Amino acid sequence: MLAAGMDLIISLRTPLGAFFMPEGEIMSETTNLIIAIATIVAALALFVFACFDKKRFSTRAIAYGAICLAVSFGLSYLRIFRMPQGGSITPASMLPVMIYAYLFGPKKGVLIGLAYAGLQSIQDLFFVHPLQYVLDYPVAFMLIGLVGFAKYIPNIRLAAPQKVSKNLSLEKLKQSLYRNLNDYPIGFIVGIVVACLFRFLCHTVAGVVFFAEYAGEQNVWAYSLAYNSFVWVECALCIAAGGLLFANKSARKFLFRFEN
Repeated sequence: MLAAGMDLIISLRTPLGAFFMPEGEIMSETTNLIIAIATIVAALALFVFACFDKKRFSTRAIAYGAICLAVSFGLSYLRIFRMPQGGSITPASMLPVMIYAYLFGPKKGVLIGLAYAGLQSIQDLFFVHPLQYVLDYPVAFMLIGLVGFAKYIPNIRLAAPQKVSKNLSLEKLKQSLYRNLNDYPIGFIVGIVVACLFRFLCHTVAGVVFFAEYAGEQNVWAYSLAYNSFVWVECALCIAAGGLLFANKSARKFLFRFEN
């Protein structure tokens, strides 16, 4: 299936490239900006259309979607490390969008992911091909919405701790761990890993098809897999930050009161 998908992408590369780049050159910055703005407009249009369905898209869902999107976009400017051909490591900039997808569901999460893709692409106006843009931005970031499916994974249930020690400090620690980790939404962590895996695959395929020349004498797959491994660093940061946030019962109670 992966091979068939690769063949399809390669077969579409030439005709689409000829339409946007008549002389086979890299897309101009103006074309890049137009495509990025078109993505944001499309996301906003879908968002406005979805808002007519008041039962599924409440005012609360819209407001918190905008807040999470703004926070993610702001964090994406705090780059820990920037890759030479696109991509960067940030302080868990995907996390607010992932939390939104988990609380409000995959459909809303995918829509916010599309808007986030448009904002991300404006940040780095460097695309070499329309299909490369689609893989590296709309598809890759819309897949963050998959975190919403993780809501169906049961939470961790712990047995209440029995008092077997006279050490008060130890008993308080056991009670604190039970209070914070009982009913822990482990599905959220699983969702982060799955979403990052699909994002990683999108970037890897785009690297193989559109950035093969940077591999030099290396195997192009090995090069693309290694280059795009920055996604897993970002994933680890999201797991660490999100895991700590959801490990606090008060924080979970605060966040879950906003869910649909």
